[in-house]
Amino acid sequence: SAFSSGQAYLGITGGSLVEYFAGEMGLEKDQQGVLVVEVEAGSPADDAGIRGSEETIEYNGQEMKIGGDVITAIDNTRVDGIQALRLELSKYEPGDVVTLSVIRDGKQIKVEVTLGERS
Repeated sequence: SAFSSGQAYLGITGGSLVEYFAGEMGLEKDQQGVLVVEVEAGSPADDAGIRGSEETIEYNGQEMKIGGDVITAIDNTRVDGIQALRLELSKYEPGDVVTLSVIRDGKQIKVEVTLGERS
């Protein structure tokens, strides 16, 4: 909102889950979400135990990291990719507690995160 002093912040680097990565991770090829590539040390995502990607594959001639958590929803609002995640996060204030729906090792789990403020 206009009154917010800062942006609610999660502390991940990631991208929209593409079909090829989903397949490589043993997920349904049409699975959508945000593949977490890196988690910033000391960030809200780190505190909540969100996991980044550690497996490296080659994709279109580039080394890409896969295998991390896949975020599929915030407070039961589906996020089908990185833009949707950013849009949803923009509706929250720093300090808000959100529940992320996450696929980890092929299983759907829920992770509570207290959003921080980007400093």
